[in-house]
Amino acid sequence: MAMAYVGARNETQRDLHETMRYESAGLTPDDVHSVYARHTRLLRAPSNSTIRVANAAVVQNGYSVNEQYLAVLTRSFKAEISFASLSGEGSLNDINNWVSNKTEGKIKKLLSEPLPLDAKLVLLSAIYFKGLWMIPLLATKRSKAQFFNAGTQRVEVGTMYARGLLAHAEDNETNSDVIDLPYAGNGYSMTIVLPRQRTGADALRQSLTWPVFQRLRSKLEIKLVFMALPKFKLEGEYKLKRPLSDLGASKAFDESQADFSGITGSRDLAIYDVVHKAVVEPSGSTRRAVLDERTNLQARCPCFHRPRLFSSGGRLQCKTMKSAIWLAWLLALCVAQEEHKVTDANNQFGFRLLHKIPVSSEVNLFFSPYSVSTAMAMAYVGSRGETQHDLHQALSYSTTGLTPDHVPSAHAQHTHLLRAPSNSTVRVANAAVVQNEYSVLREYLDLLSQSFGAEVNRAGLNDELSLNSINDWVKNKTEGKIEKLLSQPLPPNSKLVLLNAIYFKGLWSTPFEPAATSKAPFFNAGAHSVEVDTMHAQLQAGYAEDEETNSDVVDIPYAGLDYSMTIVLPKQRTGAEALRRSLTWPVFQRLLSKLSNTVVDVALPKFKLEGEYLLKAPLSELGASKAFDEEHADFSGITGNRDLVIYDVVHKAVVEVNEEGSEAAGATGVIFYTKSAIVGVPFVVDHPFLFFIRNRQTGDVLFAGQVNHF
Repeated sequence: MAMAYVGARNETQRDLHETMRYESAGLTPDDVHSVYARHTRLLRAPSNSTIRVANAAVVQNGYSVNEQYLAVLTRSFKAEISFASLSGEGSLNDINNWVSNKTEGKIKKLLSEPLPLDAKLVLLSAIYFKGLWMIPLLATKRSKAQFFNAGTQRVEVGTMYARGLLAHAEDNETNSDVIDLPYAGNGYSMTIVLPRQRTGADALRQSLTWPVFQRLRSKLEIKLVFMALPKFKLEGEYKLKRPLSDLGASKAFDESQADFSGITGSRDLAIYDVVHKAVVEPSGSTRRAVLDERTNLQARCPCFHRPRLFSSGGRLQCKTMKSAIWLAWLLALCVAQEEHKVTDANNQFGFRLLHKIPVSSEVNLFFSPYSVSTAMAMAYVGSRGETQHDLHQALSYSTTGLTPDHVPSAHAQHTHLLRAPSNSTVRVANAAVVQNEYSVLREYLDLLSQSFGAEVNRAGLNDELSLNSINDWVKNKTEGKIEKLLSQPLPPNSKLVLLNAIYFKGLWSTPFEPAATSKAPFFNAGAHSVEVDTMHAQLQAGYAEDEETNSDVVDIPYAGLDYSMTIVLPKQRTGAEALRRSLTWPVFQRLLSKLSNTVVDVALPKFKLEGEYLLKAPLSELGASKAFDEEHADFSGITGNRDLVIYDVVHKAVVEVNEEGSEAAGATGVIFYTKSAIVGVPFVVDHPFLFFIRNRQTGDVLFAGQVNHF
């Protein structure tokens, strides 16, 4: 319809401008073709899913069409231009073959009837989509469940099942529930809207508008769910002359009023009809969706097609089975939240730790909240009594409702989700090194292995060989980024070292061109200007301005779109320290909720940071002091008695950000010893800022940093 619109003039153009909602979006007629050109480029960006968009114009042999119009089709819509005898069967077959080829054979016959004898121009658009589910849907031949046809008639249908973190919302205004099923890479998703009443689908369809749909999506929150979804295949075939006329485009179909003089220079064309076909088939591993668009223009008689993607319905409570008639699904989800609670707890703990780590305006900060919280969780599961109570508070388990009994299983499930396939490289490793001959409860070691996937080894711990072995393990797990976690010998009576290492490497979804990197000023500590290598790019990214924190936020995705770097830039050059102290996990979540996808002109310094910290003091300030106190520490869940106390928590982290992407690593060692020992929007990053590398799917903040100084 847009390809027809750019050839419309006068009242026909005005009606189409209104019908296509260009007016409500603030687009002028001159904007439309250039915006489509840019939009099509974005849609064709690299993705884990396969998406192909193709346009074409087939002109009747000997019919005169303005060169300017054909140039707009080619330049703005990348349309293929061809000439044919449109009244012949050969042309009909050629058009159908073009559509079949562009949709991978999913739409074999768009045109089932001959074109009108005076057909002069056919405009075609085809779109093909194929995506793998981010969380695979599993099904067997015996996987049957109930579905209520028309909301009343019960039938048994083949059903797919999945369990994982998904976005979910409940909405009382539409009396419906919403779920968003992501495809691999997280760039595309299927949004299902399910009425709570079994017979409510048609009323729901009539009430859905784009603003309502946007509001529903804004309410989505990540939860762990169990899902059951029917297997189905849908095909739709429609002639859209009447619906489009009802929307206000009647003049375009009226021979006496249609004005497409932008196509030919005269008013001899009108739309004959708009033919549309679509096919969709979700399966246990993929979903394919195909939409084809045809516009057939003839003398006083053109034919157009406007494709439309759909939403589908889903219910997130494991109570009763309901149905949606418009796109009828069954979706049963049991909300299980332990994994989500671990993410919340880890992130709350991470932001609290961000406030406690010493930093100055002359020193940069970088650490892995995820690494520290995971290592401390391995210590937590061996704590008892008041020590466990204090760690429960310090690690933020209490604020998220996690009980002590649920912590091990929640971590096990959570780690499994973080290790899901990704375009980025993410490796998490845990280990326990026990002093030779020291007695540790088998139940504790089994818990480390089963819940944290920890390797369990024995060593001398007091010799240089053991120190080197621990450092080599960390170096290996972090791809050499952290060469020496432990630079000092362990205390003489060390009995147990708990280790966590995390490694991340991600390529930007849209790389920064090295040729665009140039020197630009950065204000160290917000005051002293230095020239630093600065990367420049125009990116499609999440962006927000926030008055409460007086900052700007940009979320730059890595390839696959499941990880991103979130940069929070204070509007005042000297505002980074105040910003750091004001950031909490709820505040950060609020900032993320404000992000809107837009074109951002980013200027970002290249940087490499290293952070090395002893965390005994910060963790004690967070409430974990008993774990470090010989008199009070109780880790009897590790040994059966109270002879262990934490000596210190050593943490190192490294990150390098350049034109290709980011590489980051973090490692944490919790050292135990026996108590007898004595021991298109400008975002110019030119002043101190905070940044966070996070998993968009699970919500985990893997790394956090503050750049103050170059």
